[in-house]
This record gives sequence, structure tokens and C-alpha cells, in this order.
Amino acid sequence: MKAKAKPKKLLGFLYTCLFLGLGILPTVVKPKPALSAEYIYFNYGPLKLSLSRESLEIFANEGRITKEFEFYAQMLNPEALEQLRMLLQKRIKISPVAISRLGKSPMGEAFLEGLGKMIKTHPGRNGLHSLRGALVLAAADSEGLTLINIVRQFPTEGMLIDTEYIFNVEKELATLFRYRDAAVNAIANQATLEAAAENTVNVSQLADLQQPGPYQFTDQVITLSGRRRQSPLGLSGETKFEVALYLPKGNPKPAPLVVMSHGFASDRNHFTYLAEHLASHGIAVAVPEHVGSNVEYSQAVLQGLANGINPVEFIERPLDIRYVLDELEDLSKSDPNFANKLNLEEVGVIGHSFGGYTALAVAGAEINDLRLRQVCPDQDPTFNLSVLLQCRANRLPPFNYNLQDPRVKAVIAVNPITSTALGPASLVDTPRLERAGIPRSTSRLKPPCSYL
Repeated sequence: MKAKAKPKKLLGFLYTCLFLGLGILPTVVKPKPALSAEYIYFNYGPLKLSLSRESLEIFANEGRITKEFEFYAQMLNPEALEQLRMLLQKRIKISPVAISRLGKSPMGEAFLEGLGKMIKTHPGRNGLHSLRGALVLAAADSEGLTLINIVRQFPTEGMLIDTEYIFNVEKELATLFRYRDAAVNAIANQATLEAAAENTVNVSQLADLQQPGPYQFTDQVITLSGRRRQSPLGLSGETKFEVALYLPKGNPKPAPLVVMSHGFASDRNHFTYLAEHLASHGIAVAVPEHVGSNVEYSQAVLQGLANGINPVEFIERPLDIRYVLDELEDLSKSDPNFANKLNLEEVGVIGHSFGGYTALAVAGAEINDLRLRQVCPDQDPTFNLSVLLQCRANRLPPFNYNLQDPRVKAVIAVNPITSTALGPASLVDTPRLERAGIPRSTSRLKPPCSYL
């Protein structure tokens, strides 16, 4: 039983990693390869195993298990086999130009290098160049970007899978999940102890926060100008950006304010549902558009007009929050429509992913230069897109950046990217809640950039 368990894990992990690699990558390779990978080879202990592309194609197209593929199919249950077939058939709709330009970005190149440590042309030779050529050619082919077509476009007679590397990655993930579970259990135990020590609260007398609140509210988009921000080319200039503002009606006193910060390749509309819900409970909400890392900017990266995330975005995002608060203070003094509407002395910030970093930074967490220098230079290739993004901050000049805003009194960081850029030493005194989670199955995985 044990001998079968590891090959089963190997197959599942291999197919997942292969397919996840499709969402990011490569650079243009113009000539079509003279060779095509007819076999996938991998070593398993003393065994030298192989699987023909033809067997995979027959299984993907017809659902038929050939005699060769039967050896591997017996290690998977019917549900896993069906998922594998769907994975082999799935087509990613992306132009070869877009995938090429994305692959030229520092993050795309680093991610592809990590994938190339697992998928090689020869023992000890990273498959980076062959992979990016295969990905672009597959995207340009009439069949499109599928797992089978990537193997077909791979420019060697065989594709070599480094199983030792896969098992090492699996061990690292298992260790990471154990640490996560231990941390969650410790927090849960501490929360239970603190709850037991507090006075009992009659929950039935509290408002049900899962339901909409009693307040009507207005929503509007205001355009702020005068903010000087660094462009992707490194030039500083005046920038205009939009802020969605939700103001509750009929509040007898200035409403508490929550500022929300979206993640990379997202925008202010990401938080609409939550902003409306909070406003219905009497809480004002401001949602700025971070112009250096929003949807529009990510499209510019795909079009070759920007080269990935500008490191200065780690500074500009918290300053966006500060600028919004400054402008709202001015409006409260100069515009009768905003007079006595907002309590700007006790502000909360909610952020998701890159926005989670933003929330913690504006609350006082400092960029951890020492940790960045330890983790980022000459790091092993990684599939962790969060680390790749955070290591962009390693290009910032060493400086004691003061990003904290004293008006921020509490933050909620959802899936924040902080493990490297901030690290455990960058704690803040501001009350904070951090929430994290992972998909329960590969079927729920989204494109990698959506987690940033």
C-alpha cells in the first residue's frame, strides 16, 4: 500500500503543478521546434518510469485507458481519473503575445525558473527556456494552451520530471501547513481562554451583523488630484485617482470610517458588497483605487507597457491611504456635504492580499530590510507568487520609511502578503485581525495573479 501511495501523490502533485504553471509565463520563441516530446520520463527511486504522450492524448480525448497508462491509472480512483481528464482537456484562453510579455516580467521569469527545476530537458538542466517556448507555441497553436499541447510543443524528444524536487516541495508544503495548523490552534485556544474570562454577553440582544443594517446610505465616486506618485518609468508626477465613498444617512454623530485596500490586479469594485453592508450599519467606507497595481496596471503589464510591479508601490500604497484621509479632512472643513459626517480620528483599514500588506504598513508595520536581504537574493526558485511579489521590495533603497498614520486605530488584513516584506519582526501595536485561507481542492484554484 505504501508503494502505491507515493506514486499517487506524485501524479496528483505533478499534474497540478504543470497546470498551475500555465497562468503565468513565458517569452517569445519564434521558430517551431524540430522535436516534440513523445514521452514524459521520471525517476522513482531505482525505477526509470515513462509515459507516452500518445497514451495521455487517447485518455484525454476518448477516456480510454491504454495498457501503458493502466499502470498509472490504477493508482487513482475514478473521481481522480475524471479530474485528470478534465485537467488535460482544459484550455486556457490567452494570446501568445500576452503570455510572452507576462513571462518577460521579473515575477514571470522567476516563476518559470521554479517550474523549470521540476520539468527539465536533461538531468541537471533547468527546463526554463524549453518551457517558455512550449507555452508560447501552444498558445499560438489552433488547439490552444492545453497541458497536452504544451507537452507536444516541448522542443526535446522527452520531458524529464524531477521527482526528488517534487517530493521536496511537497515536504515543504506539509511543514508549512503544520505550522499554519499549530498557529490556528494556538490562537483558538487563547481566544477560548480570554472569552471564558470575560463577562457573559447576551448575544440575543446584539444586532445580527450578518443581516443588512437599518441605515440608508449614499454612494459616490470622487476624483482626487494633486497626489504626486511615481510612474512605472520612475518619474514622479501628479496623479489623479478615484475613491468610492459610502456615507450612511441619519447618523446622529460623525460616522466611524473604514478604508479598504484592494489587491494586485483588482480595483475598488472588489469591496462593493462589503462597503454597502458596513454603510448599512452606520459605518462610512472609502475605497481608493491604487493606480500602480490595479486591473488597468496589470493589463498594461500584459501589453508590454509596464514591467511588473514597481518596487515603489510598497511605499505608494500606504501613502495612498494617508492621502485619502488628508483629502477627506479637507472636504470635512470646506464642503458642507461632508461637514460632521466622518470621524477621522479613529479610522479602520481593511485590506486583501497586497491590500493586507497596505493595511498593516499604514498601521505601523515596517518593511523588514534584513529579512528581504536574507530571503530574496539568490533564493531557490519558488512557486510562491506572494514571495516573488514581496521580493520586489528588496529593490527599494535602504531607508527608514515612515508609513504609519496615527489616525488608523485598527486593521483587518485578509490573506496579507507579509511573510517576507514584513516578517515576524514587523509587529504593530495597532489592534489587528489577520485572516487567511487556501482553496480546499485544485478545482477551486484561480489564476495565480488573483491571489496577490
